[in-house]
Parts: sequence; C-alpha cells; structure tokens
Amino acid sequence: MEFSYKLTEAEYLRASKLRLKSVGMGTNVKKVFLWVFILVCLMLLWGVVTRDAQKTAVDGSAPVPTSSESVTPTNSLPKTDVPLALLINVGPFLLLIAVWFTLVTLRVPTRLRRMYRNDPAAQGLFTVNITPHSFAFKNTAGISSEISWNIYARWIDGGDLILLVNYSQAALTLSLAGLSDTQRAELRGILSAALPKK
Repeated sequence: MEFSYKLTEAEYLRASKLRLKSVGMGTNVKKVFLWVFILVCLMLLWGVVTRDAQKTAVDGSAPVPTSSESVTPTNSLPKTDVPLALLINVGPFLLLIAVWFTLVTLRVPTRLRRMYRNDPAAQGLFTVNITPHSFAFKNTAGISSEISWNIYARWIDGGDLILLVNYSQAALTLSLAGLSDTQRAELRGILSAALPKK
C-alpha cells in the first residue's frame, strides 16, 4: 500500500500531544510532584518567617511589667481577620502557581510550532509504502528509509493520525486525511498484524 501526505502544523501539534500522552506521563507526574513539593516547602518556610516576624513585633512593642506591677492575663497576639491573614500567607504561592501553570501551558505549544516551522523534513511531502513485512518512506527534504517492523515498538491510532513509535520513544507520524475509509481499514489491518496497538 502506497500513499502520500503532507503533515500540517495542526497535525504536528496533535501528534506531539498524542505521543506525550502515551509516553511521557510518568515523567510529567514526577515533575508535577517535584514542583508541588518545592511549593509546599516554600509555604512552610513562609509561614515560619511570618510567624517569627509577628512574634518579634508583638514582643518588641509590649512593655515588660516590673515585679511590683500586677499582671493581668490577656491575649497578647492581635486579633486579625482570618481570611485576610490566609490571603496574605497563601496569596503569593497561589500567584506563583498560576504564573507557572500559564507559562507551562503556553510554552509547550509555542515550542512545538517553532520546531515544526524550523524543520524542513516535517513540512515536506511524505510518500510511504507499507507492506506486511516492511515500511518504507521518503520525503521531499531528502530523507528516505526502508525499515522492517521490528524497529517499532507499537502504533497509536489518533483518528486521522497514526503514530509509529520505536523503542527509543521517537515517533513517525502518518496523516490519513487523504485516504478513503477502505484504505484506512487496510492500513490499520497491516499495522495490527505487524505491531501491537496502544
């Protein structure tokens, strides 16, 4: 089975998200836990510093009674509004988390778009020839290869996209946008016989 396709920027982004979802979730979870741990440590440190600062301010402003003066038990700590105190203590960290989340969600698509625009191999016209025993491809950027199926670990079906993932977790994207339903079924049949599906 032979067909040609051109990978668009939107398909490139979708393929990257599919690959990251299937491959890199463990790494992403570890990064999230690391950042949550760092933020919790910062919040604890912030709480200790602000508590010590309040304690110093209260101790410094209260006169020390002499032995002849009578001491009446009073609450020496000033009463504050609890929501305001919570906002003052937690607010900077919530702002930091919001900025971090915004940067992460904006940075990844921007970086992927830049990678696509700077890579002539991704923008070229691909021609693939798929048989039950091998997979051959070439594109207008000058890349050509014929590979047996044992180089790939699995394939991922993304509807109009198929990702062929090798053992190093790199993926080759096939666009099915120009194929008929019969051709798509034939392609999926060949891939199902040759590789495990994820």
